[in-house]
Amino acid sequence: MPTDCRTLFRTAFLLIAIVGVVKSAYSQSNDAAIVDQFFPESLISESDTDFNNGGLPPVRHTSFVAADLNGTGQADFLVAAYTNGSSAVVRVLRRQGTSATLVAEPALPLMGGIIPEVSLVDLDGDSRPEIVVHYSAATGGYSAWIFKWTGTALTVFGPTEMDDGDVTTVLHDVGFRDVTGDGIPEILNPPEHKASDLTTTVYQLVGGAYTQISTKIYESRSFIRRTATPQTETITFDLVDPTMSYVMLIRNGDDAGADRASSVQITLNGNEVAGTSQFNQQVQVFRLPITVSDSNTLSVRFAGQPQSQIWLAIVTE
Repeated sequence: MPTDCRTLFRTAFLLIAIVGVVKSAYSQSNDAAIVDQFFPESLISESDTDFNNGGLPPVRHTSFVAADLNGTGQADFLVAAYTNGSSAVVRVLRRQGTSATLVAEPALPLMGGIIPEVSLVDLDGDSRPEIVVHYSAATGGYSAWIFKWTGTALTVFGPTEMDDGDVTTVLHDVGFRDVTGDGIPEILNPPEHKASDLTTTVYQLVGGAYTQISTKIYESRSFIRRTATPQTETITFDLVDPTMSYVMLIRNGDDAGADRASSVQITLNGNEVAGTSQFNQQVQVFRLPITVSDSNTLSVRFAGQPQSQIWLAIVTE
């Protein structure tokens, strides 16, 4: 191909890329403007009243995601979380050109926090996302709420409890991991504050509702085979009661089941507890009984395919 033609093609591809970036930036900017237009008046009024009574100056915090809630293939909705630094509201907005209409707002008077963060996770395997909203707290921790879209309303989907007649979440800075091997991620709920004697509780989806199961996680970590020469990665952890019966829970691959490892050596306190014979592309989740001490050293060494990974947890069941 002549040099002039190659230059022309490169210029055309560059222009296409620039146009795509500009369109994406414009769309995000327009979405942010729409979300701001729907900042709840109740939160504004509450913070203004508090300020007039000697409280802190009013603030507005928002977070949102564009979401395909109805499975149409189009992100027709904006799911937005709002706070005034104390109280919080979640709203579902349906896009209409350059504007939107408010279509859902669950009434949750005990929901609150400082900075919101909205994300999407498919938690029940129906190929439609659930909505996860984290709120930072003044104490340094987090609260988390999980919602499900019914087609017309946003309902609380995650574990909750009643507090003086109102619903409140029991979740903190949650994560999601399939620890049972059934293909559906469980909710991993860490303690609100870090402490060596506190554990991460696990909730499993059973019959459309979450139930806390007996598994308790004392330590967990992801390990990834990098592209450089294989290295041994070592961590240490403490256990308050080493006389309990502990199990090493290993999930092979990422959350989608990809990038599974086939050559891994795991040692605990100098003793090999898992080797290549336990790992292959068909193995997803397995458990190994282990002996622990007050203070423990865990080492993981990968060989094989770069980017292969495992998630490992020290648990009681």
